[in-house]
Amino acid sequence: MKRTSIAWRNLMHDRGRTAVALAGLGFSLVVIFLQLGFLQVMLSTATTVLDKLDYDIMIVPKNYHYLADAGQFPLARLVRARAVRGVERVVPIYVRFGVWRSQATPKAWHPIYVRLGIWRSQATPEAWRPQSILVLGLPPEARPPGELPFKSFGEFDPQQIKEQLPLLATPRALLIDRNSRDEFGPQEPNTLVELNGEDFKIVGRCDLGTGFSATGAALLENHNFARAFGGAALDEPTLGLVTVAEGEDVAAVARRLEEVLPIFRDDPGGRRPNATSDVRVLIKDDLREQERRYWRNEKAIGSIFLMGIGISVIVGFVVVYQVLSSDIADHMAEYATLKALGATDRRIAGVVIEQALLLGLIGYGLALLASAGLYSLVEYLTRLPMTLRVCWILAWPMFLAVAITAGSALLSVRKVYRADPAELFR
Repeated sequence: MKRTSIAWRNLMHDRGRTAVALAGLGFSLVVIFLQLGFLQVMLSTATTVLDKLDYDIMIVPKNYHYLADAGQFPLARLVRARAVRGVERVVPIYVRFGVWRSQATPKAWHPIYVRLGIWRSQATPEAWRPQSILVLGLPPEARPPGELPFKSFGEFDPQQIKEQLPLLATPRALLIDRNSRDEFGPQEPNTLVELNGEDFKIVGRCDLGTGFSATGAALLENHNFARAFGGAALDEPTLGLVTVAEGEDVAAVARRLEEVLPIFRDDPGGRRPNATSDVRVLIKDDLREQERRYWRNEKAIGSIFLMGIGISVIVGFVVVYQVLSSDIADHMAEYATLKALGATDRRIAGVVIEQALLLGLIGYGLALLASAGLYSLVEYLTRLPMTLRVCWILAWPMFLAVAITAGSALLSVRKVYRADPAELFR
């Protein structure tokens, strides 16, 4: 008995029912693909700026969770850190959210409407709406001439920023991240914008990176950062990039920093920490892991993606189970005939299981094709780095497709055991 042939013929016998099963399963798998894609983007963009910074140890505020909501600490902490043995360089980085509004004249249609294929004509174009933007401040006097606290990472080359330093040093100048959304308006050089109510000019573009924490980013030198956020902002950096001297042990230098800085620690005895304890010292790998863990476990968006995967699995399971149960009920006489010819319950159950697995493989293939197109569309519209070229994104939907179909088959196959050959002669 060729069970695969019987399973395939069962699928082809009622193509409408098979189409319903594939539609339900395929939809569930497409949603799973998208949720996994968003989860991957969330984790990869969580450290997109940190990965491009050149440091061995990071000094961060005591309540640091992630870069876009890090807080600040006194600049004096970095002055003390420079005197620690084994420290070669300490660079303060300033991170704030600012209010951005393009001063360019809007067109009669917004680019995002063109992308969505929707035409909207305006007799009098409205002004650009204010947008929240992530702003990084870079103090030139805190680094050796010609050097930047950035390093090559992936396709990012710090040379692109270094070549624009003369322009960036001019009054009211800034660089905008090239992945900033269309809502920020035209991003060509010499475009006038407002940042926190102050007039600025875009002098170039860079690749800092955006993600779920910010839809746009800008880079300023310290004097322009002070113009946008006030001169006192330079007294409270967000990050302290510490570079360890050649030949020094990073962990040992980190311990020395903890000895001289007012380090914030949770007191297991329940006492309140010292009021002057306002910084923490983190090695690069520890900082990256904390950033990812916070987005994955503590931010609601990570739980939402995981919940979406769980709901999709339940929907797919219910659809496949209902289709298989209906198919078994319609072919109960055929299964009883097979029993009368000597087929065992186990062998007949194998037909149902193989039929379900065929549904899973076909549904996975269709979902993969649909997801490839949706990934490209989402990346084009949102500029999030959606990609299917990640092994676990490809593997998990296949595993879940097999689990959904196999579980549905095992639950519905019990009806096959009740097929009684004697019923054929009544």
